Amino acid sequence: MRVFDLFKVIINKITIVNSDSEANALICEMFIEGRPIVLSFANYFACMKSFQNNNMEDALINSDYLLRDGIGVEKLLLWGNVNPGINMNGTDLIPKILDHKLMLNRPIILLGTTEERLFLAKEKLISTGKMVVETIDGFQNEQVYINAIDKYKELSPVILLGMGMPKQELLSRIIKLKMPSTALIINGGAIIDRYSGSIAEAPSVIRKANLEWLFRFFREPKRLFSRIFIYGSKFIVFALLFKFFGSERKDERNTETF
Repeated sequence: MRVFDLFKVIINKITIVNSDSEANALICEMFIEGRPIVLSFANYFACMKSFQNNNMEDALINSDYLLRDGIGVEKLLLWGNVNPGINMNGTDLIPKILDHKLMLNRPIILLGTTEERLFLAKEKLISTGKMVVETIDGFQNEQVYINAIDKYKELSPVILLGMGMPKQELLSRIIKLKMPSTALIINGGAIIDRYSGSIAEAPSVIRKANLEWLFRFFREPKRLFSRIFIYGSKFIVFALLFKFFGSERKDERNTETF
């Protein structure tokens, strides 16, 4: 099945992080790469969108860093005989990136969501000492974004995309090709909405129990029903089939763990 091949590619692409110190080292690495970098996150929805859309698949697996986000992909890695490491979701990691000492005075560009939420997110970031130089809502064509970014391409900007999948992943590849500097391009999903305060963060006890998806569903049932229950159910079925029929008995990446 093609989905098995996709799962194997994603499993082999994901950068496994086993501790907070490794996560910090990874952030440092992103900033000193000396080239444009695309950071993406692999969750169950990204996997299913990649299965549906070849361009999304290419964008995801050609990211410079692909990190494991959520319990769904944790199970997929385990069923593929790979140590899943710690959860590296964007909600927790992106603020650490923007607060990192290597950010220095790098400009931040926010692309996505609505103008109102962009304004609130910009104000929030500026209040914490960040330098936000450009904001554009998530409903423009790609050339609008490219033209805006072009003004800052020599300044090593951090470009935070909050457009949802697959638009942000497809745009991130195009931006990378246009950036000669050491830009960091982050496929951040709902992170701009979170900075704006429009999306509440689940209590820590719920996040630790891996039930954030349920918290989010009860807050936005109409918008998230298809994503959580339809795409989620399909992912579970494919992942279980992969466990029994598609995964290797032993993965060379994980010989010391299993």
